[in-house]
Amino acid sequence: MSTAIKTVVVPIYSDKLYSEGKKTADRFYSNLSNFTLVISTIFTLIGIILAEYIIYVFAPGLSAETHDLATILIRITLPIVVFSSLMDINRGILQVYKSFVMPSIAV
Repeated sequence: MSTAIKTVVVPIYSDKLYSEGKKTADRFYSNLSNFTLVISTIFTLIGIILAEYIIYVFAPGLSAETHDLATILIRITLPIVVFSSLMDINRGILQVYKSFVMPSIAV
């Protein structure tokens, strides 16, 4: 997912920055960040609600105890999707400004 986000963000943001100005580019960044936040939050909430069914699909045949543990763990780890998506957008923006130190440290 991070490669797809950066592949889209870097060319579009840099095109808007150099052709239409910083204000338009920042508006694009804001809209993209808000859209990504909303969509990833929706998917995360759906995943948390349907966690036990997701475990049944991807790991059938688990014992009841293991299934419960896997359900708890997936509910704990799913919010990472939201933060990871926003972090990838910010990495792409930093690459447009030729700032490569902070993105490489964050990996």
